[in-house]
Amino acid sequence: MESREKNQNLKPKVLFLYLGASRRKLLGKVQDKTEPDSQFRGYLQMKEREDMSVEFLDMYEEVNLPVWLIRILPFQLIPLLHLPKVLSFDYLIASDALFLATAVDVANKFRLRTTKWIFVGINIDVMLRRHAHNPFRKWLLTRTWKKVWRIAYLERNQKQTLLSVGIPEERMTYMPLGIDTDFFTKDKRLTEGEFVLSVGRDLGRDFETLFSAAALVPYRFVVATAPKNLPEGIEIPPNVEILFDIDITEINSLYERARMVCLVLKGEETTEGSDCTGQTVILEALAAGQAVIASDRRWLRSYFEPGKDYVPVPIGSVEALADSITELWNNEAKRRSLGQAGIAKVRSLYRTEGMAAVLVNLIKRDQY
Repeated sequence: MESREKNQNLKPKVLFLYLGASRRKLLGKVQDKTEPDSQFRGYLQMKEREDMSVEFLDMYEEVNLPVWLIRILPFQLIPLLHLPKVLSFDYLIASDALFLATAVDVANKFRLRTTKWIFVGINIDVMLRRHAHNPFRKWLLTRTWKKVWRIAYLERNQKQTLLSVGIPEERMTYMPLGIDTDFFTKDKRLTEGEFVLSVGRDLGRDFETLFSAAALVPYRFVVATAPKNLPEGIEIPPNVEILFDIDITEINSLYERARMVCLVLKGEETTEGSDCTGQTVILEALAAGQAVIASDRRWLRSYFEPGKDYVPVPIGSVEALADSITELWNNEAKRRSLGQAGIAKVRSLYRTEGMAAVLVNLIKRDQY
């Protein structure tokens, strides 16, 4: 009993490991409220708690290797350089660092104190599709998932995938993606926007369908993306303006000035993007009160009600997309209804505070 009480008085040490863009550079802008806190996935809310010690680490941070060597190392190997630091924490929250997960599991077998990995499942179905024809890679992937302590999946369909590869249900928890709704929610006039907006930098976007539909209607389109997203040689209609690599402040301004937002996605069979490709954009647009037209991917139906929260269109259907844009462009009442429903849904269910709450609950239950 005395030992149990002593353990309860110790603050659990929690580490967020971020892959990709530097959160260290982003932190000051978030604190100044010139950037949303969405990319921190609940870290900032957990950091404020007095009952746990919470830090974060960028993948490329504190790597004492020449820059040229870092650039040629395989992406999955770089997190291994942080293994000593990772092992000094009680809980690790990260995604996709599969080799590191294996290293943590092996190290735990030789230690009294273990590091428990909470795997955030951004790419579960996509990763399985990518390795569907490579039995060894598929085995390695599923074995890694079986070794992590908990898997936080972002949309409900992922649960069935995890069950199908042998992950016990008791080791899963649903953690819907959250964003910084306050950053995007403002008192905006949304009915008189002069353009259709499309936003997205991941490869799950279907710009061929979007541009083909744009060519059929007389409205102006603004597309905020990255050069890598546009297929080589794609024909861009004259009513489409492309903005490359603009920052979130400019995108937020576009949300304010657009008449509607179009989220045109590749099909469920794609190995590009993520399981919930477009998720952040639709949450931002709805938080901004925008009416949204979206390709009817299954993850959308696990978050929103088609027809009430967004306008669904069949994947790859140019005519259906063009018709939906025309109908919504000319229907102010429907745009307003969709916008109001979206604001209410996102602010109540899909905030970064919600992600923090799920993670805190996992840790607190384990502690007590």
